[in-house]
Amino acid sequence: MQATLFDTRGLDRTVALRELPLTELTANQVLWIDVDRNQQRDLTELATWLGIPSLGLPVETEGRSRPRVDNYGSWLKVRVLIPSHDISLQALYFLVGSNWIVTVHDGVVEPLENFERQIRDDSQLGQLCASSFLAAMLDWHLTSFFRTIERLEAEVDSWDDLAMAAAPATPILPQLRRLRQKIAALRRALVPHREVYSALLRPDIVSVFGNREQETVFPTLWSQLERAIDSIDNARELVLGSFEMYTAQVAQKTNDVMRLLTVVTVLLLPIGTLAGVLGMNFQARLFTTQDRGFWITVGVMLTLMSSGGLLAHRRGWIGG
Repeated sequence: MQATLFDTRGLDRTVALRELPLTELTANQVLWIDVDRNQQRDLTELATWLGIPSLGLPVETEGRSRPRVDNYGSWLKVRVLIPSHDISLQALYFLVGSNWIVTVHDGVVEPLENFERQIRDDSQLGQLCASSFLAAMLDWHLTSFFRTIERLEAEVDSWDDLAMAAAPATPILPQLRRLRQKIAALRRALVPHREVYSALLRPDIVSVFGNREQETVFPTLWSQLERAIDSIDNARELVLGSFEMYTAQVAQKTNDVMRLLTVVTVLLLPIGTLAGVLGMNFQARLFTTQDRGFWITVGVMLTLMSSGGLLAHRRGWIGG
């Protein structure tokens, strides 16, 4: 567990909870406590410091519980889901009071690390209330979705290039199906957060933070959430467009093969007809010419094939 006290006087420092009672926090300070939920001793110490029987953290089942906001009167509990590189979900809890905020999670959470790097040595954070501090963290939560969407869109673009190749080395269809499944999973993870961001707009949240600052910061987050959902929908359309491009490319290749087979069939048709006529059982002077008649027949066949092939090439039916 790590507790960091942000102060407007620039005296940001790491503190021990037992050395800083909750009642001694001033209006110019914000205390951020980051704790791993697997450390039961730290969770017990934190609950004692907050003066509550339990933090009320449910058992996680692969991050499948829905995001939600619980209002306990003097503090909030907010649960969100963080996407990883493979679109698996990780639960992140925020416990928020008037001038303190607690983050509880399993292992490393990338948005929290990004947030910590951003705020390092920022002495003005002490001027923020807990609601603004929470809004800043939730902004990084949405940023994690935007970055995941960017990675998926870049992957779609790379498969677009392969789909347009004459002979792609890797099968395209399974990869597009995998991308579509990832985007669908990402959307299913993000859309339920509407419950969280809409709950933070409710009037009863004012009683928790003791100010009306959240009336300006949380509507902005709601707009960002809607943009993130729109971005996911756009990424899904990109995958569908890639699939249509791939099917068009396959159809074009099929048409090229069928056109070649048609031209070959047309070229062989007069030769087959001529051979059939010459194979009839009747007497003709041509059959008495021996080798000369044979080569005349072969020459006629080759002439017909060459003429037909040249015509097909000039019309663009074969040979590009």
